[in-house]
Amino acid sequence: MESDDEDIFAISDEDMVLPARIEPVNPVEEHLLKQLADIEGRINVATSEISETKATIACVLNALEWRALHGEDANSGSDNEMYTAEGVPVIKKQRCSNTSSPEKILEVTSLWQCVLQDKWIIGVELYNRSCW
Repeated sequence: MESDDEDIFAISDEDMVLPARIEPVNPVEEHLLKQLADIEGRINVATSEISETKATIACVLNALEWRALHGEDANSGSDNEMYTAEGVPVIKKQRCSNTSSPEKILEVTSLWQCVLQDKWIIGVELYNRSCW
């Protein structure tokens, strides 16, 4: 026999396959990674809410500054929303009809009645004639 026959059965370095390293599964680490991802998501949501709140605060401050300088809201078409420099609302009196007696403040516009599930129901629609 030739000496080469013995080498046929010998394991060479090229033929030796290294076993793939399988990382052991660590359930604690997986759980902690899930919690980390959840917390990072909540931080992102809170950060976006903070930026929205800052934008809202800036808008409100601009509106208040406008009111302090000009006495009315830039976006408002109502004269009833005026404030003094101290922040006290200035209410313009609405024109009132001459209904000073309490009997004339509320006016009955309609009256109805019905029976519903063995109960008597009476409905009254009122119209407020007061200044407020």
